[in-house]
Amino acid sequence: MAAAESIAVAMGCDERTVRNIIADYERAASLPDAVIQAAHAKGIDLSQRKYRPAIAAIESAIGIDGHRQEEIDADEANRIVSNVLVMPPAQREHIQDERFVPLTREEKQHFVVRMKIRTALTNIEADRKLSVLLAALEEEMFDVWGFTGLVTVTITPRASGLTLDGRKRREDAA
Repeated sequence: MAAAESIAVAMGCDERTVRNIIADYERAASLPDAVIQAAHAKGIDLSQRKYRPAIAAIESAIGIDGHRQEEIDADEANRIVSNVLVMPPAQREHIQDERFVPLTREEKQHFVVRMKIRTALTNIEADRKLSVLLAALEEEMFDVWGFTGLVTVTITPRASGLTLDGRKRREDAA
């Protein structure tokens, strides 16, 4: 109890939270090593709270199959983990559609800016979008960025390397 209290103070959380973290770890650690390794190979840390239901399902699958912990080999553990756990969305999209490649941090940031602009201008008539965008940019530059002088910019519309839903085609990546 004293250790949990000290850890809670250091983490800036409640003592109960620390005890829950420890309980989650102990529950995950009670699984067979082959299952833990199979989950880690898929990038899943079973000691996280969100995997409590998955641990219960894995324990149930182990009990239903009649296997004892020592009898589970890597292939069986992989099968159990695959049946119980759903692959994270990022991995699922990558496997399902090999025509697209992951975005770099800068590309993601650029796409977020585009999406915010698109969202902000959604309900503006098409012939007013540019003037509304420029007025907002001028105010942002003055109020937030501190620009007070004249800025001349030439805008040349061009195609993006990203799709409208923010994915980069494999041929554009090369």
